[in-house]
Amino acid sequence: MWMQPRRLAIAIIMVVVGYILLNATQSGSNLSNDTPSTTKPLLLFAENIETQTFSSNGQLTHSMSGMRLEQHSQNIIQITSPKVRLLNEDNSQWEVSAQSGVYKNDSLLQLLNDVHAERSDPKHIQINTDSLLLNTKTNFISTKDPVTFLSQDGKLTAIGMTFDTKTENIEFLADVQALYTGNKNE
Repeated sequence: MWMQPRRLAIAIIMVVVGYILLNATQSGSNLSNDTPSTTKPLLLFAENIETQTFSSNGQLTHSMSGMRLEQHSQNIIQITSPKVRLLNEDNSQWEVSAQSGVYKNDSLLQLLNDVHAERSDPKHIQINTDSLLLNTKTNFISTKDPVTFLSQDGKLTAIGMTFDTKTENIEFLADVQALYTGNKNE
C-alpha cells in the first residue's frame, strides 16, 4: 500500500534529519542557527515528482508535478518546472505551470517566470503572467503583475487579477484593456 504523499514526505524528512543528527553527534560538530540562509543544508530533494491530493470523500482535488523539488527549511519547498492540475467537482480542470515555484505552508504555491494557466473545456482559456500565487486548498489564484487573458472571444490585458477557479469568478484589478473578436464558430 502506497503512503500518501504528505506522509511519505514526512517520513523521508525524518530519515534525512535523523541521519544528519547522527553524523553531527558522531563527528562532534554542532548544528547552529547561524548558517546563512543562502547556504542552509538541503533537507530533501526529489526529481521527476508527482503528487496527488484527495478530498475527504476520496475525490482527486489536484495533482502537482515538477522536475526537481528541494527543501531547505521546514515549511518552504522550491520546485523546478512546477505544473498543477486543479480539478473541480463538475470535472472541469485548470492546468497551471511555470519555470519555478515556491511551495509554502502546505497550501500556498508562488509560481514564478513564464506562468500559464489554461482550461480547455468547454471553451479554451489561457492566462499568462510573470508570477502567480495559487492556494491549492481553495483553488484561488492572484497576481499583482501584468496579465494577458486569451479566449476564443478575444484578448484582455490588465495589471493584477484575482480568480477563483471553482466558481470561475475573475476580477482584473487595474489598467484593463480588451479586444472582443467574437466567437467565429457560433
